[in-house]
Amino acid sequence: MRADGGAWGGSPVPRLAGLDGAFADRMDVSPYVGVMLTLLILLMVITPSLTGDFQPPRGATAMPMQEPRAELWVGAHGGLLVKGSDAWREVGLEHLAADLRTRLAASAEPDRVYLRADQRTPFAAIQRALREARKAGVRRVGLIVELPRVPLTPAPR
Repeated sequence: MRADGGAWGGSPVPRLAGLDGAFADRMDVSPYVGVMLTLLILLMVITPSLTGDFQPPRGATAMPMQEPRAELWVGAHGGLLVKGSDAWREVGLEHLAADLRTRLAASAEPDRVYLRADQRTPFAAIQRALREARKAGVRRVGLIVELPRVPLTPAPR
């Protein structure tokens, strides 16, 4: 140890940085608060999709669609229907990728599929269908929502 009491070679840098050799009587908790807030936000975002209580958003506007387009419908019990330029056809999950490949080849947008889902459809069933669609070459997904059937003007009193 040096005569000036510093084990740092007499450099003023440790003193300027607050390293004077004495222990701090308070702990700086701001890094811990930042980590906890980050974890809280992540849990709030991820938890609804893990528990299956996820409700797909409802749309209030609609865009015109290009024809022909490939559509995928996931039913409330996990049933799958695929529509290309012709009518709807029921497909099993194991044949979905191959069927979508042929339908996308005839589509105006060969890398996009439009997804329909019932309000009661479990989110896990939608995830399985989208995983198979990705195997077929789908890179973009459009959501088709049905507008609620309500009158546009308020009823007279």
